[in-house]
Amino acid sequence: MWTINSLKKNLIKNPCALEDFKYWTIDENGGDKWRIEDLPGGFGELFPNPSVSKYFVTSYRNEGYSMREIAKKLKISYNGVYYSLQRTAQTGSNQSRKRSGRPRCTTKQEDKHIRVSSLRNRHLTGPQLASSLNSTRKTPVSTSTVKRRLRDFGLQGRVAKKKPYLRLANKRKRLRWAKEHRQWTEEDWKKVLWTDAKGEQCCNCCKRRIL
Repeated sequence: MWTINSLKKNLIKNPCALEDFKYWTIDENGGDKWRIEDLPGGFGELFPNPSVSKYFVTSYRNEGYSMREIAKKLKISYNGVYYSLQRTAQTGSNQSRKRSGRPRCTTKQEDKHIRVSSLRNRHLTGPQLASSLNSTRKTPVSTSTVKRRLRDFGLQGRVAKKKPYLRLANKRKRLRWAKEHRQWTEEDWKKVLWTDAKGEQCCNCCKRRIL
């Protein structure tokens, strides 16, 4: 395509045949039965794989080729040519029909129940939520399904951090210490040096640590 400047608009009208064969002229006889094939994508921006030849089936058919001749030319099966032409006749396009996919095994109400149950008790695990849901269902759902529903709502599974448990002796010591210092005033507490129990060395040569 010839342009005056790379930054300016293309001088050729309808260069990509977006308006069918408008502004195009036929140089040789016999090519007037070809048509513009619909490519996938909103504006035909998703070009097909070079190995996929179904986008030329309709044009060959318009030229008068039989389905067996088209299959031989494009090196695809006869059934592929047949179903491509059938789809074009029914839908007006050679694009594949939208797949319905596998139906969801849970309803919207059940999805909401999974979400609410998890938010009410954040310690519930996936198997526990699945067991609670299956108690009201005829067909059980898997734990993986429950986890996928939680991820759809932005809820991620996490392992709770373990904290050291206090022994009975520790609890008694803490209670006794609290009772002994219950009468302390604000001035008394100001004289206490609070630390995070992190060890520090005085110098490199000193092996003593100050807490």
